[in-house]
Amino acid sequence: MKRKSLAAFAGAIIIAFCTMLGGCDAHTDPNSGSSVTSADSSTSDTSVSTSESTGGTSGTTTGATTSDTTSDTTTSQTTTSVTTTTNTTTPAPATDPPKTDPPATDPPKTDKQPIGTSPSYVPTATASGTKVNKNDNFTIDYSNANDGYVMVKLNKASGGTYKVIVQVAGAQYVYNLDSGGEYAIIPMTQGNNTYTIFAGEVISNGSLGNYLSQEVSVTLSDSLSPWLMPNAYCMYNANSKCVKKASELCGGFTELEKVEAIYKFVINNTYYQPTAESSADGYVPDPDRTLSNGWGICFDYSSLMAAMLRSQKIPTKIVVGWAGSTYHAWLSVYIIGQGWVDGIIRFDGNTWTRMDPTFLDDAYGTSNYQSMVDYVANSGNYTDIYYY
Repeated sequence: MKRKSLAAFAGAIIIAFCTMLGGCDAHTDPNSGSSVTSADSSTSDTSVSTSESTGGTSGTTTGATTSDTTSDTTTSQTTTSVTTTTNTTTPAPATDPPKTDPPATDPPKTDKQPIGTSPSYVPTATASGTKVNKNDNFTIDYSNANDGYVMVKLNKASGGTYKVIVQVAGAQYVYNLDSGGEYAIIPMTQGNNTYTIFAGEVISNGSLGNYLSQEVSVTLSDSLSPWLMPNAYCMYNANSKCVKKASELCGGFTELEKVEAIYKFVINNTYYQPTAESSADGYVPDPDRTLSNGWGICFDYSSLMAAMLRSQKIPTKIVVGWAGSTYHAWLSVYIIGQGWVDGIIRFDGNTWTRMDPTFLDDAYGTSNYQSMVDYVANSGNYTDIYYY
């Protein structure tokens, strides 16, 4: 596996990831805010900023209601500026058989091998059509919002660049929308909350114009459901290669053994390498692509591991935020009997370590490994911003 020095890695990851989610700046204060200004309802050029933001929003105007009593449809015209022992022996008498010393270290441990395969769990997202807002250009199907997702699509193939923006709990999430008319699975990652969803075209000034919007009030039927589904940043299905590989790795294993097997597989078979795509606006990871290539950036590592873990019915969050001064992605997993262990997993023996596949991969098997374990185990080094 190709390895890089930690210094080179840290420098590369800042460059690779800074623009991943719509042009993020590693030098920007992560606590910077954003604002929303209501435009006059007569304005014909309406827009919403496509930049992700951790700040709050204000001044959003919502309009007409729909027949669904828990949601308001709005076409508000809003602008968001949003890490030898040498043993000396005494020779024995010549008549005695020669003595040998025991090994200086314990014999290497052999990892437990899977027995058969483990069943896969891949729920299918559907656009049920019972709660829909649509116009000539876009469809927002929020029939299954309480199951942790909303489906959004462009109604017909078209040129241009299209985005979905979700504003919730003072944060703004940005997703790419397929220009060929395929549905995007948008996760309800802030739990029980009110989400405002915009679907629109990116116009010349980088904002979202001519959009369709829908306000959705979500009460999840299962709080873990968003973390067991494929979504726009962790896309896979029952036929995906990553799903098959997870099944092969986990046969006969306990939940923790599955987590360890998948984690070790990814860090032993994937290496960090910046890509041309990482400089593009709106970078989207692809778990099967990362598995086939054997390399990726931190978002690729996290998306691949999340897909494999979710397909083994282990709720997993992809977390995007700050690792020190680096914009970064890592994972949190849900352990039965423990609940959410935010940002950490049981990695070795009784030691819990933050599940940061990229940082630990770079140091794995080197003298720097323990120092990196210590770094990622310190929650103070991490600031969560987005969840996918």
